Amino acid sequence: MKKNIGLSRAHYVVAIITVLDVIYMIYHYMAISGSVFASLLGGIVGKVVVIGLHIYAAKRVLDGSKNSRYISLFLTVFLLFAFPVGTILGLIMLCLLYKWEKEPNFISVIK
Repeated sequence: MKKNIGLSRAHYVVAIITVLDVIYMIYHYMAISGSVFASLLGGIVGKVVVIGLHIYAAKRVLDGSKNSRYISLFLTVFLLFAFPVGTILGLIMLCLLYKWEKEPNFISVIK
């Protein structure tokens, strides 16, 4: 059975919002057509890495392992600084992290 479905969906929502932000960044660059292509490329690469990390975390939190909790916590703490939408999503994700459903231990299954 999958665990932490709400937290997984929250990571997917953050990834989708970041994809939309990349699309807006490219559109805005094309509208002003300035000579800041290097900074645009760096921003796109950075956001693609963030998107990949959130998708990875969304898949990993479903198994409930301790490492996936740390990955999710790491990404959530950085999300808190993206005011105002990121802060709201970050607080929701912290609440979902507090309700963490962990993977069952072999010993607890036997008892």
